[in-house]
Amino acid sequence: MTVAQKQLLYILDLNGPQRMSEIARLSGVTLPAATAVVDRLVEAGLVERHSEPNDRLVMRIALTEKGRKMIASMNSVHERRLRDVLEKLTPEERTALVEHFRSIYDLLTLIETR
Repeated sequence: MTVAQKQLLYILDLNGPQRMSEIARLSGVTLPAATAVVDRLVEAGLVERHSEPNDRLVMRIALTEKGRKMIASMNSVHERRLRDVLEKLTPEERTALVEHFRSIYDLLTLIETR
């Protein structure tokens, strides 16, 4: 699975079903590039297209059950890797790391409000 495919799965997991234009914007790619990634994920059975009830020309892309299971599997791998790294830190280092993450979160929140 490519990085772009994983990114798109995470976008749908975090934001729910999305229009193609929004997927392209959130991914930082062109609409044709996003469409190509979605096409491959549809072929793999990880996402599906649904037409909007009020406008059949507008498609929303959503995770399938297989896609949700893939996300859960990827999250499990990331959690194991993070746990392995954190176990190597002292309690003081873990505390410092959490404080740094809080500072980063605070800065990102501040930037978002501008």
